[in-house]
Amino acid sequence: MKLSITEKHENPFLFRTEVTGALVFTGATPSYSQLKTALAAQLSVPEQTIAIIHVYTKYGTTEAHFTAHVYQTPEHLQKVEPKKKEKKTKEEAEKK
Repeated sequence: MKLSITEKHENPFLFRTEVTGALVFTGATPSYSQLKTALAAQLSVPEQTIAIIHVYTKYGTTEAHFTAHVYQTPEHLQKVEPKKKEKKTKEEAEKK
């Protein structure tokens, strides 16, 4: 996977840097966690401070564009980013 950052925008009010970039890969589109790991290595920041917003791909190609937010601390990320829904277990689903 080859990662290149095309644009960075500082947003001091939300304590983050908004990043857009291009991605070249082989096989299936990389998952958000794989992209987060590669982006953290390139920017030299911890993975806990990165939120991948979206990965845009075209059908049949091995190229993609992405948007991500890199926060100053994990606490800022938790305050600003929306919470993800947790998957219910079978037992919780049967109780209802």
